[in-house]
Amino acid sequence: MASVRVFGLSLLFVAAFAGAQSSGVSLEKMREDVVMGKDAKDYRAVAEKELSSGYNRDARPGKYDNDWAENAFRRLSRRDAPVSRERPPSPDVELPSSSTLTFIMWVVLAAAVVIALYFLLRNVDLAKRGKKAGADADKLMSEVEAKYSVDQWLALAAKMESEGRLREAVRALYLAALVTMDRRKLLRMRPWETNWEHYYRFAESRAMVDLPLRTITQNFDDLWYGSRVAGLSDVAEFRAFVGQVEAVPFA
Repeated sequence: MASVRVFGLSLLFVAAFAGAQSSGVSLEKMREDVVMGKDAKDYRAVAEKELSSGYNRDARPGKYDNDWAENAFRRLSRRDAPVSRERPPSPDVELPSSSTLTFIMWVVLAAAVVIALYFLLRNVDLAKRGKKAGADADKLMSEVEAKYSVDQWLALAAKMESEGRLREAVRALYLAALVTMDRRKLLRMRPWETNWEHYYRFAESRAMVDLPLRTITQNFDDLWYGSRVAGLSDVAEFRAFVGQVEAVPFA
């Protein structure tokens, strides 16, 4: 059946061409008309007219399929139709100028620099505060406390003891003893040093004074920096040590 249709299509095309030639239409003109969309029925009518006039009647397409020739011409038209390569019109969008882009770039860059400087200075400030806090923790007393007299320390110790804050009372009595040793020229008071640094300087001085500073330094270390809980007996021990230091005559 397929070979019969191909043969019939060939005869139909030849008949249409013959009819077109008799009408003064060239093959190129006929093909161009088909490609440009001219209805295939026109050429089918020409072909059937030629076939009805005696040109191979047995091969007429109507004998097999009334629409196959028309469909063939339409397929030919779709296959050979020129494809438009024109690009769709671009949207009318106004792009910013180069000067505007440059300005935006500098603004973004300046903002990034400001943010970076802010975090840098903030971290430096926090680092300084941390170092200062760590240094203050190692000190025996603050800069304000370094100006306290022996009487002020003793009064603070009595106040802490009455409030039940025995740990703070022990510290006040210990510092009162160091200030008293400084006044007696037994040991130079240095607020920025630790309790053990004071003891080592006292031991190296070989002072001709019999004071239990090592025992007092160890007990203060356990009560103030350690986990030992201060009691009334500890407060009494440190108060007695202050009395021992005050009993040492001035050098």
